[in-house]
Amino acid sequence: TLQRGLGLLEATPLLVGGTIGVSIFLVPAGVAREVGAPGLALFTWAFTGLMAVCGALSFAELASAMPETGGTYVFLKRAYPRWPLAFLFGWMMLFAQGTGNIAVVASMASLYLGHFAGGLIPADSAAQRLVAVAFIAGLTAVNVLGLRTSGWVQNVLAGIKVLLMGAVVAACLWSPAADASRLAPMLPAVAGFGATAVSVAAAMILSVFSYSGFYFVTHVAGEVRDPGRTLSRAILIAMAVVLTTYLALNVAFVAVLPFDQLAASPRVAADAMRAAVGPRAADLTAVVVLLSALGTLNAQLLNYPRITFALGSDGLFFRG
Repeated sequence: TLQRGLGLLEATPLLVGGTIGVSIFLVPAGVAREVGAPGLALFTWAFTGLMAVCGALSFAELASAMPETGGTYVFLKRAYPRWPLAFLFGWMMLFAQGTGNIAVVASMASLYLGHFAGGLIPADSAAQRLVAVAFIAGLTAVNVLGLRTSGWVQNVLAGIKVLLMGAVVAACLWSPAADASRLAPMLPAVAGFGATAVSVAAAMILSVFSYSGFYFVTHVAGEVRDPGRTLSRAILIAMAVVLTTYLALNVAFVAVLPFDQLAASPRVAADAMRAAVGPRAADLTAVVVLLSALGTLNAQLLNYPRITFALGSDGLFFRG
């Protein structure tokens, strides 16, 4: 059986670390290209964040009512008892979404480690893939040691991640390169209402992915102490941290980069820090992305196996 060893202090960093990943360093450029105006880009991030809060509140209610390990699997099983949706969801997470997400995040971590060892870990090489596998294996070992150990590691990684992102925001906003006038205009000069609505909808498809992860703690609900109170509080606190962090980062990026350069940038955070601090800022950016990816990876490895555990508990997975 699983022990209820997670309190508010462990559940909140699990959500923060699982939600704030590497996409916030990539997606702002795509959002900017879609909407065509800085004010509208910031509005898209804020509006999508409020939508994510609504989803988070729904999951908080479900998890408080059904505090069982497995989260979404448990909810689907209760909602559709005569259909195999829960069974299919669990196996889909094992074969595609969960494992695929883990692979993507581990690959991103190894790519940014290569920033400091480009000769040893070149991009898109066997060495980079081996490092990604090593990251997965190492954090899997941490989780095998126990929930308290993995929760402590998650607390440290999430805390450092948020502090470093705060440092990026401060460096950009207090830089001589920062210009508040770049936050305007609100709307593109030539787009009508219909075209603007379509562009915002397309941008939201990009930005909503960056908020996904608020459901992470529901999958470990069977290991949370006093779940009726802890789950709701953890989700609300974590979403407040995520929304504030994302909006602050986007304001910082817009303030230091001309909008056309922001929209065309493949590495928004690195370009913003280069404009704010200088060329050596790329090292700090690589550290932020690396630690952000590792925090997300640990949250995934703590989270996704609980779905398979729930499958096994119901006799829908291999007995061993």
